[in-house]
Amino acid sequence: MENASLKRRTKKSWLVLASVAMVTLLLAWVIYALYTGLTQNEFGENTPSVSWLPKSASNVSYHLSYMVNGYEFDMPHGDFMKYAEDEGWQLRQLKDESVEIPSYIHAARFRDLPPDRHELPAQPTNDEMKAFELKWEAFYANRSRTVTNGYAYERRLKNGGGVRVGYDMLKQRAYVFYTPR
Repeated sequence: MENASLKRRTKKSWLVLASVAMVTLLLAWVIYALYTGLTQNEFGENTPSVSWLPKSASNVSYHLSYMVNGYEFDMPHGDFMKYAEDEGWQLRQLKDESVEIPSYIHAARFRDLPPDRHELPAQPTNDEMKAFELKWEAFYANRSRTVTNGYAYERRLKNGGGVRVGYDMLKQRAYVFYTPR
């Protein structure tokens, strides 16, 4: 009788210990993911070239991190089509439509919060409203790129992440925005 009770307590102890260990590992992983996402960032603007894009890519602007990546670059049309094929992007040609691609600036400001309308007084003056609207416009300025004459690709992941790509044929400029979640 005592032996069966001891076995039950030992089994319970192992289950509690295993649960605590799993929660500790999960918490450590979350802290690590937040740390790398918030601290390990790479940023560049108008860089002549980068090692992680094909050699024909030039004038590269980017923000890379664990959580979100945005980059844009100049590239001849034929080279971009080859690059897109190599990346597995099934481009569609835009016809009578446009697409918005979040910019590398959006990626760099991913954690920034927009102006809060609750900061305004209950009855704001016209000047206060204009100042707030200017803050709002400044916050969203350059946060996306519009492509109307070119190609686009989008793949959404079940977890909310994905990739959006646009190529402007007139500017011969590509825009890529990617987030794993």
